[in-house]
Amino acid sequence: MQPTQGSNPFSSLAPSARSIVRAKQFSAFFGISRAKLYELQDPRSPRFDPTFPRPVRLGVSPRGAVGWWANEIEAWLESRRCR
Repeated sequence: MQPTQGSNPFSSLAPSARSIVRAKQFSAFFGISRAKLYELQDPRSPRFDPTFPRPVRLGVSPRGAVGWWANEIEAWLESRRCR
């Protein structure tokens, strides 16, 4: 599924900018493993990206579900586009 120029790449995943994108959705859409997704956030990883959006906890458990705001992922992707 290739997004067309000027289209919202998350339109089929997240209907509004204030939607949460889960790790499974994110990794499936971009073709990366969930492990790599978490490596982007780990300061000890060689793949660490300090500009990657911070996850949002979706429950009270410290090891519970997380997701990312769709609009923050879009902004991160846009910032990488200019590189």
